[in-house]
Amino acid sequence: MFKIFPATLTQDKRKIPLIKNWQNSATTDPEQLALWQNLYRDKLTFWGIPTGTTNGIIVLDIDAKNNGFESIKNYNLEIPPTMCQR
Repeated sequence: MFKIFPATLTQDKRKIPLIKNWQNSATTDPEQLALWQNLYRDKLTFWGIPTGTTNGIIVLDIDAKNNGFESIKNYNLEIPPTMCQR
């Protein structure tokens, strides 16, 4: 299970954490997660997942709207099948 933190979307679709120090406060503790869920109720629109050493995740963010897939072809990368999110 990944460590997570509460987050929301602003009206202009920006993703923002609902807690300070979210990088270090992310947790898998069910009691803390329940507390955040109760505390933020309607403001909580998704759970964020910190990348890097916190969860051992490296992210390649491809901007598909701006020809991102074409631009990475120039690097001749062989990317193995992995988890993905759209």
